[in-house]
Amino acid sequence: MSAALSIRTALRPSCSVEIFMELSVWPSFDGHIGRLNAMIVLLPLCGSLSAATFAQTACPQGVMPGSSQCLPSLQGGSPAAQEPALRWKLTWGAIALDDNTVSIGTATGQASRRAALKEATRKCESIGGKECRIILYYENQCAAIAEPVADITPMIASYKVGLSSQEAVDKAIQECETKNSAGKCKAIYSNCTTPVRVG
Repeated sequence: MSAALSIRTALRPSCSVEIFMELSVWPSFDGHIGRLNAMIVLLPLCGSLSAATFAQTACPQGVMPGSSQCLPSLQGGSPAAQEPALRWKLTWGAIALDDNTVSIGTATGQASRRAALKEATRKCESIGGKECRIILYYENQCAAIAEPVADITPMIASYKVGLSSQEAVDKAIQECETKNSAGKCKAIYSNCTTPVRVG
């Protein structure tokens, strides 16, 4: 004889599995059960289990698929849409000087060398410079000006560039102290031209 047993168990609120068990028994001559066969069939009752579980595979580390923290995976194996690469434009800086009036004009973050030269000259002239000349221009670097600490005559300032502000300052002070007999020099200006994001 045989008997069928159906058990439904819930895996989660939206999904359950039906367990179908069929038992077959044959009595032996002494009245005891001589053989027992069992067949168990698992019938998923949530056809969307695989789709719902495996459609979300972009999960943070340690988070199981299906969590609200997971993002939908790509459908059809299409390549991920990549964000456009950032684009940066290098900028220019310049320093202008009038030797007679000791007027100094600086420019930084300009879009072109020509714009940097023009801006430095304009600033030099705006503070009294009559014969302003460009003594330094640079792109995607830093610049520094150093002069003697003591008020001496003649006073020779130094103008240097470097890959960092500190490097430019160190180079300017070192050159200033070499050129001036008074010894100690100090930085009176330092600045860097930084790239500008354009896309």
